[in-house]
Amino acid sequence: MSRLSVIFLLACATASLSGCLSTEVTESETCGTRHIVVSDYGWKLFNWIPIFRSDITMKRVQEELAAEAAKRGAVATDLVYHNSDTVMFDVPLIGFSIPIPYIVCYKEIQLSGVLK
Repeated sequence: MSRLSVIFLLACATASLSGCLSTEVTESETCGTRHIVVSDYGWKLFNWIPIFRSDITMKRVQEELAAEAAKRGAVATDLVYHNSDTVMFDVPLIGFSIPIPYIVCYKEIQLSGVLK
């Protein structure tokens, strides 16, 4: 395997395990209501050691949602949250799990609401 291939594989592994904070706002075509979703996820080794990031918290997600709402001159209402902790090495979007628990664990926090 060439050095370039190894570097490429390491970059792909880093990108897939690094975590992400994302914000999406969309407007309903039927009633014009604006919906917001803020999602944050990351990985931990042995469900204790953060991989690349350790700040996957509800506070961070709430602050991002409030900042985005303020930027759009609105207030977020009807908030709904979803927390997900997986202790099996579960690869999102593929549905593949390694049946050894607590090696690489996945955590996700999602907060959504309506902008008024």
